Amino acid sequence: ESLYRWAARQILKLIEMDLKPRDIATLEAFDNALALDVAMGGSTNTILHTLAVAREAGIAYDIARIDSISKRVPCLCKVSPSSAYHLQDVHRAGGIYTILGELMRLDEANGWKDDKPLHGITPRAERILTCGCKTVTGKTIGENIADWDVRSPHCLPDAKAFRVSGAAALLLDPNDKLGQAARTASGNLIPKPMEHFAGDERAIVLWRLAAAWNAGELEALMANFDEHAEVLLQPGHPANGRSEIQLWMQQQLQQARGLVRAELAALKKTPVLIFWKYERTGSRERLWLLRVSKYKNNQIASAYFEARPAPLKEAASTGIMPYDPAAFFKPEDCIRTRATAYSAEGGLAILYGQLAPGGSVVKTAGISEEFKKRCGPQFVFEGPCVIFESQEEACEGILAGKVKAGDVVIIRNEGPRGGPGMQEMLSPTSYIVGMGLGDKVALITDGRFSGGTAGACIGHVSPEAAEGGPIGLLKAGDRIRIDFPNRRIDILVPEAELAERRKNWQPLKRDLSGWLARYQKMVTNASQGAVLTVQ
Repeated sequence: ESLYRWAARQILKLIEMDLKPRDIATLEAFDNALALDVAMGGSTNTILHTLAVAREAGIAYDIARIDSISKRVPCLCKVSPSSAYHLQDVHRAGGIYTILGELMRLDEANGWKDDKPLHGITPRAERILTCGCKTVTGKTIGENIADWDVRSPHCLPDAKAFRVSGAAALLLDPNDKLGQAARTASGNLIPKPMEHFAGDERAIVLWRLAAAWNAGELEALMANFDEHAEVLLQPGHPANGRSEIQLWMQQQLQQARGLVRAELAALKKTPVLIFWKYERTGSRERLWLLRVSKYKNNQIASAYFEARPAPLKEAASTGIMPYDPAAFFKPEDCIRTRATAYSAEGGLAILYGQLAPGGSVVKTAGISEEFKKRCGPQFVFEGPCVIFESQEEACEGILAGKVKAGDVVIIRNEGPRGGPGMQEMLSPTSYIVGMGLGDKVALITDGRFSGGTAGACIGHVSPEAAEGGPIGLLKAGDRIRIDFPNRRIDILVPEAELAERRKNWQPLKRDLSGWLARYQKMVTNASQGAVLTVQ
């Protein structure tokens, strides 16, 4: 709710600024977006959507340009299932703007500053980011990075507070007769923070403050206080200004030694924090309440600690305690630097070759080390193809054991025209993993994948089978060679044989009518964004 209100206000500001979508959706902005995508091994679908959006914006954009970006942007971040990290972990490690900040620092190391070569220096590489691009914040992307990159010494206090936004941990009560296992079995899982004080900005600030306290993150904790905030520590003992509050908070964190934890609670329908003091025996008692009198710009301007027995007893527990999982991993490993990057090239790559003369897409960030070992030091995979004419046929065949280690699985007639519609194929890849073949086979299709797909999965093969692409000429047992470093997929069949097959090729007929039939005739292939054209 709070986010919706912010968005509505921002739309009005953009109207006042006369900043329109086409002012934001520029060629350089698309380059920035793709640089981010390949730096974090994003979904292959991003390429499809970017091509389509760029076309709508009137921008000439193609996969060759994306391929160029992929070759010069390192892979700095991997998200599940490509690593043990999840999207919320990326957020806690600094988020999107910290990834962009690392790319900006890479540009600076190569001799760029504010989109221009440093004075007297010839840049060592082509620039990755264009920091002067306008964004929906009304600022440039460079200004946004400066504000929100938590590794920048000049970032906003909010950047560090928002990073420690916390996850929900069940507040275990030693006197709970039901028990966590029984609650889980009955579907009564951890209560959600949004179930309490929905859209209440006071509760949001208190939640962040509690998460920072529980993580021992003093800097993030203090970001929740206004510079001139006043906090009454006890009757007659105020702390005035952020520096005095910080000194007291630092002393309390040191004395607490992790045994005083903060929880969001309610007192007379108003959000407050309960600070629990835990004993090493597991028992606990209520130590203080933090009650806020005044908020200003998402920060606490005035507050007081309450230790009187009656309010302490009256405060109603929400049953959840915010904590910061970033305390349990290294943010520098989740979002890496140039020196520690997963690879020198991006986590997405464009592959061409005999099988995909118009291009195809692979998420290299999702390819396991075990599969790479099977490929050998040259990172080349070669094997006989097993062909399926649809996703449904592939699922049946994989489960029936028709796919063996070393095979190249081909799923065709699933492209924009062949599907029609290019449905997302998560099931076949899941079944391959489930059959113990995830590190032992490659999959190639003219269809597309889910962002949750892992393995050597190559999609968006163009031209697709339905328009007479080479993928439609394959026969079972044909050997396919995938050269990942050189970005090629080749058919190890003589050209004369393929030419002879083309003479007898017929597209797969589907019984279509109405809009689907019209769509099939008007849609382009994946390398052109799968958009509709007027013929």
